Amino acid sequence: MGKLIRAMCWILTGWFLAYNVYVWGGLAVTPTIGKQLREQATLQSPIAASYLFLGRHAVSAAGLSDRAMARSGKLFAEEIADTESLPQLILNRFLAAQSPSARLAYYGAPLLLVLSLVLHARRPKQIRSFGRRD
Repeated sequence: MGKLIRAMCWILTGWFLAYNVYVWGGLAVTPTIGKQLREQATLQSPIAASYLFLGRHAVSAAGLSDRAMARSGKLFAEEIADTESLPQLILNRFLAAQSPSARLAYYGAPLLLVLSLVLHARRPKQIRSFGRRD
């Protein structure tokens, strides 16, 4: 039972992280808003700053910049097109525009990562007696 729970935590953590790195990486490489978003995130949200940094480098290294930008463009079409709002609120606009499942993945990834590491550290370990495995 414990192995199944640990495995599910790791799988969900990986899924949530991959989703966020891909979507936020697409936002980070978008020419119109990428730089502003990265600057705001470094000051306001360490989670968003992490996703933007990791995502920008990951999608560029994988050669998926165009696809990630297109995906982010579909998810945040209104926010990318909005040029009349205050530039100081750009990060808040993108965070508020997330769907409930995207918001769950956004906040769930770091929490599940910590939970997975704690469960991994506290897993039952085999006892060694006089250098032999029983």
